[in-house]
Amino acid sequence: MNATVSHTRKGPTAASIDLVMRAGGGAFFGVVALFALSSAGLVIELLIGNATLGQLIDHGSTHFTSRTSVMLGSVVVIAGLVAFATAAASGLHKLVIERTVRFCSESRLKVASRISLLEFENPEFHDRLERARRNEMSSLTVAMAVPQMLSAAIGGLGILLGLVFVSPWLVPITLLSALPLWLVGRANTDEMYSFSFGNAPHDRQRGHIEDIIIKRENAPEVRSFRLAGYLQGRWGCLYDERLNEVEGVVRRYTRRSAIGAVASTAVLLGVFALVIVLVEGGSLRASTAPAALIAVLLLSNRAQSSVTSLTQANEHGRYVGDFLELADLAGTLPEPQTIHVEPFTELAAEHVSFRYPAADNLALDDVSFRLRRGEVVAIVGHNGSGKTTLAKLMAGLYPPTSGVIRWDGRPLADLTPDGGLSEVGVVFQEFGRYWFSAADNIAVGSIDRIGDEEGVRRAADRAGVTEFVTDLSQGFDTPLGVEVEGGTDLSGGQWQRIAIARVLFRNASFLILDEPTAALDAEAEAALFETIADLAAGRTVVLISHRFSTVRSADRILVMHRGRLVEAGTHGELMAVGGRYARMYSVQARAYADPHVATGG
Repeated sequence: MNATVSHTRKGPTAASIDLVMRAGGGAFFGVVALFALSSAGLVIELLIGNATLGQLIDHGSTHFTSRTSVMLGSVVVIAGLVAFATAAASGLHKLVIERTVRFCSESRLKVASRISLLEFENPEFHDRLERARRNEMSSLTVAMAVPQMLSAAIGGLGILLGLVFVSPWLVPITLLSALPLWLVGRANTDEMYSFSFGNAPHDRQRGHIEDIIIKRENAPEVRSFRLAGYLQGRWGCLYDERLNEVEGVVRRYTRRSAIGAVASTAVLLGVFALVIVLVEGGSLRASTAPAALIAVLLLSNRAQSSVTSLTQANEHGRYVGDFLELADLAGTLPEPQTIHVEPFTELAAEHVSFRYPAADNLALDDVSFRLRRGEVVAIVGHNGSGKTTLAKLMAGLYPPTSGVIRWDGRPLADLTPDGGLSEVGVVFQEFGRYWFSAADNIAVGSIDRIGDEEGVRRAADRAGVTEFVTDLSQGFDTPLGVEVEGGTDLSGGQWQRIAIARVLFRNASFLILDEPTAALDAEAEAALFETIADLAAGRTVVLISHRFSTVRSADRILVMHRGRLVEAGTHGELMAVGGRYARMYSVQARAYADPHVATGG
């Protein structure tokens, strides 16, 4: 991905701790403190219990003194505090988990919404987002593992100190019981991460097929062409490849884990044997041996729990490192905003060329022209000729690969890095269909004015929206989308009018309409062009269309072919030249007269 930040990638465990600390805030430190209190309580219980048990064994039950009673009472009180701290930590831990999951999701959404539009043409960027999306469960695992790991480490340290007072010889060999598990976990983590990282492209392909099958707008075509079996077959093949690899990973994972568990158990048995040897040799009092064994079991349990949590944090920390980098990247990107400029007197494209990141050929090649305020300019050409790409550059959404587009002499790329000019309104072929109310679907054209009901109604009237929206169950408050309770769907032509109303609500001085009449009937199309003619007063309108009958009245027509501007002029001038435009227009005109003639669109 081209957009990067200066970021030194942390180790996986450090990344996990950093992530949960950032996301959890004060709740994270509260959980750690409560877990530490719980662990400290266990150590104190162990020490007091050991001292009490030693008194009773050495002196008999007749020495059950008030001091002994106080000590036993203290154990009970501490046990209650430990129970409270554990319960409180568990509740607060849930909050840390929720905050961590939100932090990771928000980081991904921020980058996707703030990054340059050009990055969306980069497969590496999509792989990175896909890894983040697929590994969001890693944030949940890490949020659970990190406090548990720290708790186990703190508790283990306390028990270790207690065991030092009982028998320092038992400490190192007990800790050794966790070493095999750590080595096994590290090896398993490396292999699992390599597997997941390498599968991101296939995961994206499977996700794409899932979307085709599941999304409502694709359902008619899937059924019409009977694609379900074919699509499920391709999806299944991709998943079978993944499962075959997973089976191999799991076999090696299980084999290593079994070896680690056997080695850990053998070490622990050695500790028990050492206790017996120390008691028989007189180095360890018989009254202290039970407490020593309990401490060994507790320390071994905490060490192994810490290693398990550490392994999880290490494994999933490799994924959350991506989230941290996305969060750092999001912090360097400006928030989307509308840049306020004055309407231009002249927009000039000077030797503009553009290449998409993954493409070999130029999408635009040395294009130059000038637009003046108040003109209606049409752009025509066959599919793939560069019309929509040129529209995106004029809107400031893409920077030219070479050349410059100037807004009254100022480079457009300097005004805004990713579109958002107040004086530019765009309707693209693929416009947003939001599960919002009809009013909000229009108002998103100028988010600073959401709530301007009068402005929404005015734009709706001009785009021919009011007549069908008022017939909906809740009028302008009706959600647009059958996926929403109480919502409804619109026809393609009605949705297109909503999109046009959206750009009219923006009230911009420079309008770009990319195939705005593609889904409109002839009557609606005629009404729209009356609106466009009205809008042209004091505004500039760029109209991209395959329908030559709708562009012939434009002040100028730009003809694109294979990324180059090959002709420019009025309809009359271009027809007189008898070039590409004249040929395309004639073919389409004959098609209207003779239905057996194919259109040239």
